[in-house]
Amino acid sequence: MTGRKFRFTPVTRRAWTLSGAVTSTAFGPRVCPHQPPAVSLDLSGGAGAFVAHKFVWAGYFAPGIFYNGSMTVLNVLATSHGTDSAAGREAIALIREQVRSLLDQRTDGVEYRVHEAYVDVESPSVDDAAAALPKDEPCVIVPILLSTGFHTQVDLRRAARASGIERIVIAESLGPDSRLARLARTRLEEAGWTPENGSVVVQGAAGSSRADGRADMERAAELLSEALGTQVQHGFIASIDPKFHEVVAEYKPEYAATYLLAEGFFAGKMRRDAEATGLPVKVAAPLVNAQDPASARVVAECFVDRMDEALAA
Repeated sequence: MTGRKFRFTPVTRRAWTLSGAVTSTAFGPRVCPHQPPAVSLDLSGGAGAFVAHKFVWAGYFAPGIFYNGSMTVLNVLATSHGTDSAAGREAIALIREQVRSLLDQRTDGVEYRVHEAYVDVESPSVDDAAAALPKDEPCVIVPILLSTGFHTQVDLRRAARASGIERIVIAESLGPDSRLARLARTRLEEAGWTPENGSVVVQGAAGSSRADGRADMERAAELLSEALGTQVQHGFIASIDPKFHEVVAEYKPEYAATYLLAEGFFAGKMRRDAEATGLPVKVAAPLVNAQDPASARVVAECFVDRMDEALAA
């Protein structure tokens, strides 16, 4: 696209519609996958703090033509980070199981084929999983990841470009989402937190050096604060400021919320970092575990919403 300005009107948290005149177009029904069009955005019309990266589009198609009602098969690449933790693997497998259950209940005539893929640690990689799919069947890559970051903005896009699939789009990260905040509250309550506690809560997340990922984490902390009715500070478990253990040392919370999907490297490090402060902070469990299908269902609902938003973009 060249020489255009759009006004984005918010429809949901992540879905946006286009309004305004298109003065010229450089593409027909399909865009060259190696040359995504440049989009000029006019955000002066009251769309608020819209961040350009949130308009996640693999660059293959003009918006609106991907899902035109004639689709009968859709390959869904449910892509998680990957972990060595057996408990973490069980939790992610349960999320995928719940995604399949939700999609199997649909009566739209589409056969949803859910495939597993990973950006690290486990196999198949998202690159290999995408490359193995039929090139003439539509595909959507949906990250089982809480926040925007390198994996969503680089790894998934690389896999889409290299796949050779004719119709492919990339959904956004699962969060921030108020449903995930309520799930985090449930985990805090299991750790002993009550509304009468009243003190600040620190929420820990893996962390990202990207500004968009950091913004997602800030918003996730705001949503948790709304869910708890108390102040929430956030910190990163990776070596990125603000560091989780330093925030804990500064605010001395009684409870810490774990903004991680499942057990794994970062969950273990978060507990060790909290213990290293010498403070009696109680660290809540990650959002999903294999013994709690209801938690996996919540995440699966977020997953399906992100998928639908990507298809409708």
